[in-house]
Amino acid sequence: MDLIHFRSVKYRISPHANVSGNVYTSLLSPLMPATTVAVECDAFAIDITNKEQFTYFVILELFNPGLRYIWKDEECRCNARGVSVPAGLSQEVQEYWNPEQPSFHFDPKPRGRILMNLWKLLRNELPLRSEQLATFIFQTDFSRKIAISYKLLSAKLNLQILCQLDFFTRVAEMARVYGIQFSEVLSRGSQFRVESMLLRLAHLKQFVGASISPAQRSLMPSPETIPLTMEPKSGLYRDPVIVLDFQSLYPSVIIAYNYCFSTCLGRISNIKDFANTGNIEHVQIGPLNYSISFHDFKPKVHVRNFIFYHSGVMPILLEEILNTRIMVKNAIKMYKDDSRLSRILDARQLALKLIANVTYGYSAANFSGRMPCAEVADAVVSKGRETLENAIALVNGGTYGSARVIYGDTDSMFVLCPGSSREEAFEIGKRIANDVTAANPSPMKLKLEKIMHPLILESKKRYVGITYENVEEKEGTFDAKGIETVRRDSCPLVSRILENVLKLIFLKRFSAVVRYLDIQLSNLDRLPLTDFIFSREYRKLYSPKAVVPAKMIAERNRDPRDEPEVGERLSYLIVAGPPDARLIACVREPWEFIKDRHLFINYDYYVHRQVLPALHRAIDSLPIRFTWHRPPSAVGVRSWCAKCSNELGPLCDALCEYFSEQHERSQLNRACATCARSLYGNFSLCTNLSCKVSARYIQLARSRVADALKLHNLSDKTIKLLL
Repeated sequence: MDLIHFRSVKYRISPHANVSGNVYTSLLSPLMPATTVAVECDAFAIDITNKEQFTYFVILELFNPGLRYIWKDEECRCNARGVSVPAGLSQEVQEYWNPEQPSFHFDPKPRGRILMNLWKLLRNELPLRSEQLATFIFQTDFSRKIAISYKLLSAKLNLQILCQLDFFTRVAEMARVYGIQFSEVLSRGSQFRVESMLLRLAHLKQFVGASISPAQRSLMPSPETIPLTMEPKSGLYRDPVIVLDFQSLYPSVIIAYNYCFSTCLGRISNIKDFANTGNIEHVQIGPLNYSISFHDFKPKVHVRNFIFYHSGVMPILLEEILNTRIMVKNAIKMYKDDSRLSRILDARQLALKLIANVTYGYSAANFSGRMPCAEVADAVVSKGRETLENAIALVNGGTYGSARVIYGDTDSMFVLCPGSSREEAFEIGKRIANDVTAANPSPMKLKLEKIMHPLILESKKRYVGITYENVEEKEGTFDAKGIETVRRDSCPLVSRILENVLKLIFLKRFSAVVRYLDIQLSNLDRLPLTDFIFSREYRKLYSPKAVVPAKMIAERNRDPRDEPEVGERLSYLIVAGPPDARLIACVREPWEFIKDRHLFINYDYYVHRQVLPALHRAIDSLPIRFTWHRPPSAVGVRSWCAKCSNELGPLCDALCEYFSEQHERSQLNRACATCARSLYGNFSLCTNLSCKVSARYIQLARSRVADALKLHNLSDKTIKLLL
């Protein structure tokens, strides 16, 4: 069975282990973050710090754990307890991992193994706020596991996650398409993929790639052109807005205009000097200097003829990639009944799509590129910008009635159709797409992506609306880009409230907006804890004076072996503190809040610093502003006054609420017992925040109803008699 390495603690299980004696296992929290998951081999679980079970070391040698560096941590633990560990269990070279060093982030490369960091893979496949393994499992398997089964099957669950995401098929097909190894798909970047395909084709065309040193790259002229990003006309648009997008703009520009390293003649000034003198020495194209002579060209061959009669390597490569992708997508439709073949073909077309989109970036990587060329990059970007500007001018010219462009970004434009219906907007969009496509050389194509009706255009790259992709669609889809509903740096409370408020605004139900906000903000104490948890990435290289929650959480652990990975998301929430307390002093991790019942969530912070600012940013163009004052607390939240303790009405309310909570606890216990297949165990100690049952347990554990009843001179014994 596979081994799972969670930070500095390993857990090993084998169904073949037949060991007698006092063997005990170290059960870890089922919520251990899925970081540094990397190792595999046949082995079995045992805590080798047990002094009396020295013979187990012989059994470990018999089972051959394989990647022996994983026992390094056990050696460190045993040395601390005075237990001698055979050297055979930890014979990895010390330079990979020295337990005495302040950090143990190492990169071992054992022979015959492909190490995959599951956390790094999943953070790209599943962009979630929480990066705990339990959350990943819930998103892919939708089931809960009891703790011991979780540990016994942890390796199997990791494989199930990857299989559910069809990870191995996609990576294998990428390796085949790019002509690189399986491990290189995971460890190398996009430049390596492009170069693998580009240089093979270049060699067939009798070209050799340039070898550029870092010094030459640093002296290369910087790119001078940037994509077109218009300043949007912010506001709420009730009329339909057409969203048009160029299909693979940069690859199609390279193909249509034959842009390549082999067809680039440098800047216009180089051509002028060549025409005047007939001989140029040390002409700089990209980071290299070239010597060009008049005899290198045939008589009466113009520059344009040279460019268009000598096909470049990049256009040929991209044209083959795009044509192959079309062929593969057609094959997917033909063999849709064969699920296995469909998955393979889908992975293949995805690999072709990704390589086509990053080919331009290979020429524009002027900081770390292997063969950058600013002239080629500028030519592609400037032609793409010119194409978009021409399309905008065509729309604003009045050919399509009152339609006008309100926003444009790189390869897309938003066209407002005042006074038009949604059906008419689709017709106008098709006309614009056909006219712009006809005005540009093949294969450049403008397509109608969607209609947004209505639309809130907040700022650059930030908009939200209801999307319709075809005329027959009656109910649109909520579509947001760049705002808090899709960003992971805000808490779920902000995302959920903002999305629901925007939906009501789109329906013109402004009175319902007020009622919804009043209900939600007045009952914050009834919401699950997960709604208030922030998740921010850990950057590691912080300034000593930086006041960042992620930095503070990492420093609070004071264990270099427990340092988070760079890019790992750390969870925290804001609790109530003294009036003069700094915000950073109110940061707590979820487990700290669960453990300490005297901590309370700072609801005022979440409302006035998170929810309301997000709402105001989204509806800034509307004459609406929200203010909110927290109402008095509900029954049982805080201690009662003497007057309430002498009245029967509040007492009955408290008893009813207490009985309701007890009944709910029994239901939660039955749910946990069914899931765990056991009637024993304190299920209230579970800290799996991804589970709704556990989240409700946490809420009930912080209830103050029982404390309120005690203020009515009702003891626990009396309350039980009332039950």
